[in-house]
Amino acid sequence: MRHPVTAAPTPERVRTLAALAAPTHVSVAGSDVPTAAARGGVDGAGRPVLLVKPGETLYAAPPETLVTIDLTASREVGGVDRPRALLKVRG
Repeated sequence: MRHPVTAAPTPERVRTLAALAAPTHVSVAGSDVPTAAARGGVDGAGRPVLLVKPGETLYAAPPETLVTIDLTASREVGGVDRPRALLKVRG
């Protein structure tokens, strides 16, 4: 008897990728501020956590500032890190 192969639901797959991703770029929504490199990580729920230092654009931004963050999930294939997924988070 054959059992069909099933994949995890899409939201679960996205959360899994996000939990393994790292922020790479951040941009401020609705502004002319150029996209900047992002530093930080992702918490256990897959939410990006950014490191913003004094003097950087987002450091003094009001709490209601909307940003878009690019997250890249990679995996090692043949000793080389390869991109596995690019996720965009806005909030």
